[in-house]
Amino acid sequence: MKDKILKYIELNPNRGYYDLCQIFGLSIVDLLKLLDITNYKIKIDGIFKTNHIIIYDTNGNTIYKENQDGLWWKYYYDNNNNNNNKIKEEDSEGYWVKYGYDNNSNLIKEEDSDGYWFKR
Repeated sequence: MKDKILKYIELNPNRGYYDLCQIFGLSIVDLLKLLDITNYKIKIDGIFKTNHIIIYDTNGNTIYKENQDGLWWKYYYDNNNNNNNKIKEEDSEGYWVKYGYDNNSNLIKEEDSDGYWFKR
C-alpha cells in the first residue's frame, strides 16, 4: 500500500493528505504512520469548524499545514547555526514567498511568486 501511495504522490504532487485519506480509505493518523511521518508532532484541530493538520519538525517549526478542504501550506527553514530562519513558504495554489537574512539572522528581504520583493 505504501508503494502505491508514494507512486500516486509522485504523479500528483499537489494532492494533500486529506485527499489521500479519501482516495485510499485511511485515517489521517494511519496515513502519516504508513508514510513514516511518525517523528513529527501532529496536531489535528477543529479551527473554523474544519479539521486542520499541522506537522512540526524536530525543532518545533511548523513545516506543513493542511485544512480539510485540501488547501496546504509548506514551510522551509535554514537550520544552519540553529537559527531556524524560515527561508520559504508555499501553498497548494502555487503561491510562494522566499525570505533572506543577514549574518545576524535579521530578515532583510522578501520575494514572492507575484513578482514583489521587499528589502529591509
